[in-house]
Amino acid sequence: MDLSNWLKALGSSADKLNILFISIDPQRDTPAQLREFLSSFDPHIHGLTGTNEQIAAVATEFRVYYKRVDERDGSYTMDHTGAIYLMDKTGHFVAPLSFQTEDSVAIERLRSLATS
Repeated sequence: MDLSNWLKALGSSADKLNILFISIDPQRDTPAQLREFLSSFDPHIHGLTGTNEQIAAVATEFRVYYKRVDERDGSYTMDHTGAIYLMDKTGHFVAPLSFQTEDSVAIERLRSLATS
């Protein structure tokens, strides 16, 4: 919800950003399930999933930690990095945003990307 609120604060500048939510759990996060999940958030946020191999490649590229944790009842959870990676228009890493970032700082960083 933080990201949705930050995007709302940007107004029309948010239209200039490409926001991707990349799943690390393709067994549960089908395209339909991602669409439903993301319908609760800002419409600028688009969901991506893929095969286990594709997700592993992206995770390696961005140095994202994730691991399936099996529960005793047969279910599982996913332990993972929780961060937002800010990238410029050419795909180069600019800075991370954590979910503990102050709203004013996060909004300014996003606004800066939208106007660059």
